[in-house]
Amino acid sequence: MNRFRKNLPPLDALVFLESAGRHQSFTAAARELNVSQAAVSKRVRQLEDWLGVPLIERVGRGIRTTREGDRLVNRIGMSLDFLEETIADLRAPSRPSVRLASMSALAMFWLQGRLRDFALSDQPCDIALILSDKPSDLLSADHDLVLIYGDGRFSGWQATQILPERLQPVCAPSLLRGIDFGDGFNSLKEVTGLLDFPRSGPEWIDWGQWSRLPGAPDITGWQRTECANYAHSIGSALRGEGIALGSLPLLSDEVRSGRLCTLLPEPITTSRGYWLLHRDERAVSGPVAGVRRFLLEEAAEDG
Repeated sequence: MNRFRKNLPPLDALVFLESAGRHQSFTAAARELNVSQAAVSKRVRQLEDWLGVPLIERVGRGIRTTREGDRLVNRIGMSLDFLEETIADLRAPSRPSVRLASMSALAMFWLQGRLRDFALSDQPCDIALILSDKPSDLLSADHDLVLIYGDGRFSGWQATQILPERLQPVCAPSLLRGIDFGDGFNSLKEVTGLLDFPRSGPEWIDWGQWSRLPGAPDITGWQRTECANYAHSIGSALRGEGIALGSLPLLSDEVRSGRLCTLLPEPITTSRGYWLLHRDERAVSGPVAGVRRFLLEEAAEDG
């Protein structure tokens, strides 16, 4: 068999030189390569003989690379870095991450603390969290699990509801100080406005859709403030800047702590909610099954 790359010296000699040149020490290179110091010195000397140029200078008990040695060490190091990076890209990970996609508000108000608890449990695994409010991004076949809002009909996915949708107008307690609440929700009409946000999907409910639900108060003539998204509207409500349309399952901590007040005697329940999805054709097993089981258990406790 013909030997290719005939202009290259033995490749192990290049590795020995790179380590010695990087450390400027035969001893450190021998320790890194798990060989004897004499073996490193011998390989470098053989490489110098093969090239016909000095690569290492002996300085007292130490060494230093020559100008030619510096040049070669740098090129070898760069080549090894490229090779190592390519091999890392090609090698299948021994513990692949569970790809979990979630709506940003659901991740912010419900998922974040639970992922911390999962990481501290006795059966953790690596989770790659993908956040988006676009249904088309969330419903990617690349994802193992998806947390999404809707009516439960997601083509190509198996859906399990984790949280029902129960809507309530919410605001900071500071907005209610000094207000005669005898007229209920509409007592605040002249004091503050409604914090609205653009819908990212046709299933989403904003103030306009909410006002048409059975039992919703009349909001005709209310001032509206446009927020960037749902989370922004809740943040503005917490700062006392208006009334947000809150999904109670996501805001249980804020309501329980008194940071937000509900403004109706009872929430309005819709036919929609928050769902945990997995693919039809993908058997849920191993780490994916563990994450799914944990999230379902957490949702059951909330219920």
